[in-house]
Order: sequence, then C-alpha cells, then structure tokens
Amino acid sequence: MFDSQKNYVIADLHSHSTASDGMLSPKAMYERAQEKGIEIYALTDHDTVDGYLSIKELANKEGVPKLISGIEWSTLYKGMNIHIVGLNFDANHPAVTSAINELQNTRDQRSFIIVERLQKAGLNITYEDVKALSGDNHPARPHFARYLVDSGQVKNSQAAFNKYLGAGKPGDVKTNFPSIEEVIKITQAAGGIAVFAHPHKYKMTQTKLISCIEYFKSAGGNAVELGVAQMNPQLRKRLTLVCKELELKGSSGSDFHQPDLSWCELGKFEHVPKEIEPIWIDFK
Repeated sequence: MFDSQKNYVIADLHSHSTASDGMLSPKAMYERAQEKGIEIYALTDHDTVDGYLSIKELANKEGVPKLISGIEWSTLYKGMNIHIVGLNFDANHPAVTSAINELQNTRDQRSFIIVERLQKAGLNITYEDVKALSGDNHPARPHFARYLVDSGQVKNSQAAFNKYLGAGKPGDVKTNFPSIEEVIKITQAAGGIAVFAHPHKYKMTQTKLISCIEYFKSAGGNAVELGVAQMNPQLRKRLTLVCKELELKGSSGSDFHQPDLSWCELGKFEHVPKEIEPIWIDFK
C-alpha cells in the first residue's frame, strides 16, 4: 500500500475509460495502472462514475493501486468549458447522482446539435453513427472524431479537432453546463476534493487563467493539476507560485484516453512541485 509520507507517490488521478471517451474498459484501465506501477489511481470519466463503480470491488480485492473515486465534471466559466476533477467522494451520494443525470441529458442534447452542424459543414454523419461508437454512453467529441477518422473523412483525430471539433469550429457547441462553484459544492457535499484540471490546455491568456484559478479558489476549490505532461516549464513555475499564494494543493494525472498516445501514458507526467502539498496525503 502507498505511504503518504513518502516524498513522491505515483498517483495518476486523471484518466478515462470506455465509460466516457476512452478506448479501454474500466477493468483494463485498472490492470494497466497495475502494470505501470501506479500506487494511487483514479478513473475520472467525463460526468459519470459508472466506470469507477464497475471496478470498485476488484480494486478492493487487489489492493494496489489504491483506487480513488473520480469524475471529470464539465463546467462553464465566462462561456468557456472548464473541467473540474472530483476525487475521493461518495460516488452514490444523491447530489452526485442528480448532477450526473442532468449532465448526461445535456450531453445528449449537445450531440444532436453537433451532428446538425457537421452535416451543414458537408460531412456525412448521423447521430446513430456516433452512438454506435459510444455504446451505452453518451457521445462525446472524441467519439465524433473517431467516426470521422474511421469513415475516411479526416486523416486523424487531431485533424478532426483542428477542422471540425476544436474551439471555434462547427462542432464546438456550448451547452448549459453547471458553474465551477456548483460542482465544487456537489463534490464536497459528497466528502470529496475538487481539482482544477489540466490548466495548460485552456486557450486563454495566462492572466485570464490565473483569474479563473483565483475564482476556483474563492468558490472553495482544493487543488490544481500541476503534475502533468507537456506543460510549459514557465507556466508550471508561475502556477506553482499561484498555488502557494492561494494555499492550493497539487494533483497529478496523465489524462490517459488511449494506448497509442505515448505522451499521455498512465503514470507519465511531471512530479507535483516539492513546495506544493500533494492532495493524496488526505486520502484514507
């Protein structure tokens, strides 16, 4: 079992399975975390805890890695989609269940709008095409990208986002997601921790990003993902100072979705800076 007093723990607290937009099953994800030497693991599928619940008993039996409940909440902040990771909460809490049901309905409505927009952009696609890829789950943009690649309408997933699904493109549909403050309250009502996800991935100036993190803190947020891959060293340094000033803890995670992307493999990310208290010391 992990030692919370160690200087560094391999804690991958951000990853995705087929319960949302990942390519591996929840069980395969847990087994991969074992293979990669992860000590603490969280499956944080988008707006659902189904994947976590499906492997909870397996993880209790196996023991290592220690499994933490997780979810990646979709929120809106000044018209932008900001993701907040919830960790170590009661996945069956009524507030969590209610919020997930609302979000899944919202995601389904958005999928129909995305299909209409992509059709108007000249693509050959239907809701049924994408639903066939998402299975029992609500379609997400990676499912759309996968279909466009599989049907030969774009070269690869990156091209799908660059031309059709990324920010400002036809498939970039803003929806009525809850506020950052709302999902923080829901997560904490269920006994959990709220984490500002992948701060380096938002298309905003550094000043606006810091302002957003300050709002996150004022709303009761607990930590920021600083232990990630591909973050500019200067941004990491600046955000480390911001977290120290705001007394925010640090989290780590790969944001793993699929096996063929080596730069976001499970466990492959920078350490949480040593001057920042890691969130896993609070995990029981």
